[in-house]
Amino acid sequence: MCAQEISLLDASLDVPAHTMHRRVGQETILLNLNTERYFSLNAVGSALWQCVVEHGSARKSVETVRRLYDVDETTLKADIDLVLKDLVDAGLLAPSTRDSKSSLVE
Repeated sequence: MCAQEISLLDASLDVPAHTMHRRVGQETILLNLNTERYFSLNAVGSALWQCVVEHGSARKSVETVRRLYDVDETTLKADIDLVLKDLVDAGLLAPSTRDSKSSLVE
C-alpha cells in the first residue's frame, strides 16, 4: 500500500440499504441490489464483515482474526484494508456520512 493511500481500518463504515447479506455456514453472501452482483466471503472475510456490521469499523476485526488464524499483524492489516476497499468499490460498504457510530442491522 502506498504511503499516500488512506486505510479504511479506522474509517466508520455503513452497510448501504441496497446491500443484502446473509450468513450461510461459515461463508457470508453479499448482494448489491443495484448492480445485481453477489459476492461470497470465506470464513475470514465473514469474521471481518461481522465486525464491521457490529462495530461500524474493521479495527476490532484485526484482533479477532489474529486470535483465529496464525498471521502477522502487518500482513493482516494490509489484507483487511484491501478487502474493505474491494467492498467499498463494489458498493457493498460505504464510508459513514454520520458523525456518530451507525447502527448496521441486516
